Amino acid sequence: MLRTSQTCERCARADFSKAIMRSTPGKDFYYEDFFYEIRTISMFLDREEECFRCNQLTKILRMTFSDIETTSLPECFRLGATSISNPALTRYQSTYFCFRSFERGAPWRYLLPVQARFVDNFSNDHFYHSFGKPISPDTIDYNMFNDCIKLCRSRHSTTCNSISQFRFTTKRLIDCKDRVICTAPNSRYICLSYVWGDAPTENATFDDRSLAEIPQTVSDAMFVTLRLGMRYLWVDRYCIDQNNPEEKHDAIRNMDSIYRNAFITIIAAAGSGSDYGLPGVSRPRKSTPPVGIDSHAFMVMQNPSIDMKDSTWNTRGWTYQEMLLSRRRLIFTDYQSYFQCQKHQTMEQLHKDFESTDSMKRMLGYKHLLPTQEEFFTVDEIYSRLEEYYPRTLRYETDNINAFVGVFRELSDRTSDHYSSSPSGLYMPHQNPHFYGIPLWLDLKLADDDNISWRFGLSLGWRIEKVKNGPLFAHAGAMVKPSFPSWSWASTKGQRLNHDHYRIVFSSRPSHSGEIQDANFSAYVTHKSGERISLSAYTTRADDYTLFHPW
Repeated sequence: MLRTSQTCERCARADFSKAIMRSTPGKDFYYEDFFYEIRTISMFLDREEECFRCNQLTKILRMTFSDIETTSLPECFRLGATSISNPALTRYQSTYFCFRSFERGAPWRYLLPVQARFVDNFSNDHFYHSFGKPISPDTIDYNMFNDCIKLCRSRHSTTCNSISQFRFTTKRLIDCKDRVICTAPNSRYICLSYVWGDAPTENATFDDRSLAEIPQTVSDAMFVTLRLGMRYLWVDRYCIDQNNPEEKHDAIRNMDSIYRNAFITIIAAAGSGSDYGLPGVSRPRKSTPPVGIDSHAFMVMQNPSIDMKDSTWNTRGWTYQEMLLSRRRLIFTDYQSYFQCQKHQTMEQLHKDFESTDSMKRMLGYKHLLPTQEEFFTVDEIYSRLEEYYPRTLRYETDNINAFVGVFRELSDRTSDHYSSSPSGLYMPHQNPHFYGIPLWLDLKLADDDNISWRFGLSLGWRIEKVKNGPLFAHAGAMVKPSFPSWSWASTKGQRLNHDHYRIVFSSRPSHSGEIQDANFSAYVTHKSGERISLSAYTTRADDYTLFHPW
């Protein structure tokens, strides 16, 4: 019979009670104070130890990773403890735990106390406060997310309530109450960002006004729209006539306006196709029962960043601008749902009092759940966005630029010559902010052709790198697509099998306004009618790059 008090040498420091009760007044309790390393997890889980702590940890590991096969877990895990500061009384702190591995792509799990014990650092005074929230596997917390939307609307008027100044009117919307496609009324609407996958495309037509057969994800988004107090939903497959090239082209050019003007965007970051549905609506979420540690209950939480990073939705090209251009986002994953706007972010499994604390920021690696637009524009932003977008995949390579056009338009709106917020004095022209994917820059002070051409030439200085092993090849030697010129990044996008291993880097980029010294570079473009014009003239033309030769 095992002696419950017996511990091995390796477990001597893994004192859960001390970490939870915080029984060392005057000492802050961080990761290095509680450290446990598991080097052979498969052997550890398959045998019974005489050590009480080893058996306790085995049980915790089994429950924490109950949704993952043991054979797929990394062999080396570390268990650490981190402090939580109470948002109102910062001298009072509590503890949560984290299982983490340093192997690429390995899962992380957090153990959040349901009732956190907060202890004064300088005395034994303490109290309990809710921290980790149990979630229902069958339904999301609609009250919580409606409250988040109300808070955003009342407090973020300058960032989250503004709409695109160049308003594009959608022609059709889905009426979620009557379940029909209707002519778009002058009313607020919600957008859906999702992955179509292998669902049959014959059902995706705006002619089917009754919506008799639609994928589960679209049906679920209609239900969520109503639960959020809205009636109308915009879904690309149903609200754009896919057989009308002119309408389709017009919609692609105005994706910035469509998503920017949406009240909120529902993001389906679960599954690999539109038949999957939304977890917490039509399908249960992957939930793990609370873990008991020394009579304290802890909720198991997936690392929020990995939760979305590993989704199929996060690898698709079109979903990048849909996400970035949305002012509010309701994100569905297999584990929980999240709300994010330009100023605020939260998750279902965390009590609302801790939404804006360092604890949540630490769980996210001090990053946003998903990228957001910077409040003040800088020249570097467009290049950073291109670098984020480049690894994503597309069904059709001809969409390499189309799927990013909305980002060009949005950034050009924010840097127009009327209200440029860029400290460099440079701005992107609204009419044609790029030429075959290469950004174009005008100068508030000096707008001659040589300066525009010189900055265009600088933006041609890009290369493809292998993330782990350094430069792989420059674009001059890459296999290009016939749809795009070899000098455009669009010519090489999509040719690699594993998008995670490669990235695009813009080595040179314009940084400031003013006259360019010794600039002996002039670029002209040729319209397909035969007319040859300067880049400066091109930026004012109604015709976009598709009506110009790439030479």
